[in-house]
Amino acid sequence: MAFGPESELAKSKKIIHVLEVLFILHAEHELNCSTAAVRHMTSSLADVYTSLSGSVTALYGPRHGGANEAVLKMLEEIGSVDNVPDFIQHVKRKERVLMGFGHRVYKSHDPRATIVK
Repeated sequence: MAFGPESELAKSKKIIHVLEVLFILHAEHELNCSTAAVRHMTSSLADVYTSLSGSVTALYGPRHGGANEAVLKMLEEIGSVDNVPDFIQHVKRKERVLMGFGHRVYKSHDPRATIVK
């Protein structure tokens, strides 16, 4: 199946709705740094492009979007499915940190998970 703006998948009302819900959940949870930045800037009636550039700057930081980069670096380090058990043992011994699972504000359950499921 071909993917792109002209594909059947891209025209599916169900897929479009699901993506819209996911984007809203992502943007609105806990009013994160980049969402707060764009909302603050647009509240001053700054144009949307300038406001979005500010939110991208906020997203660039290691405590926000930089966390996603840490996941990619971790996966590169693991390298292969064969190396996962050894990596998990290092995590259990607190020698390594497992990135990309959970969010620091949710201690037991991410409320977005129910909707995404």
